[in-house]
Amino acid sequence: MKRITTTIIICLCMLLLCGCGAGREWIAAGTEDMPIAVFRSWINSAGELSTVEYAACDNGAMKTYEYKLADGGEVKQAEKEQMQGVEAEELPLTVSQFAKVYEDVREWVRTPGNMEETVNPGLSISFINARYAYSGELDFGELTYVYSLSTRKITPLEGEYTGEKAYGVISGGYPMVFIFIDK
Repeated sequence: MKRITTTIIICLCMLLLCGCGAGREWIAAGTEDMPIAVFRSWINSAGELSTVEYAACDNGAMKTYEYKLADGGEVKQAEKEQMQGVEAEELPLTVSQFAKVYEDVREWVRTPGNMEETVNPGLSISFINARYAYSGELDFGELTYVYSLSTRKITPLEGEYTGEKAYGVISGGYPMVFIFIDK
């Protein structure tokens, strides 16, 4: 009995440890609390995260980080040159907060009835920060949804989006689907 109980406890601990980092393999060490400015990813036809590139604000400097899953399963991460762009004050989401949003979007995409016709042979998912999302240059089209930061749910949008615009927009698929991030 003691052996079975110990085995169950060890299995539960392993599940918790594996679950805590699930979907966050792309985050470069030390960037978790940095404000995120730009994000784009490619999920291959097997459902694996192939590439991620994101920019985060590090003490006033914008730096880009890259994650690639090479052939054979080898992971490569790199920090790239600084880029110009948005100020940290305009970026309300940190990399770790955005990671939760991204995990929820990936799960939603995998749920039957949501995006099957837009994800073949793979799926590109991007994050557009508020400055660029609401500049007036994007046409959000008909496939629009709202992601709630408080409930972590995605719901269809009927009509024009009138919610919080500080958090930006996630886009992906073809035809393009837009998901407004709201409180």
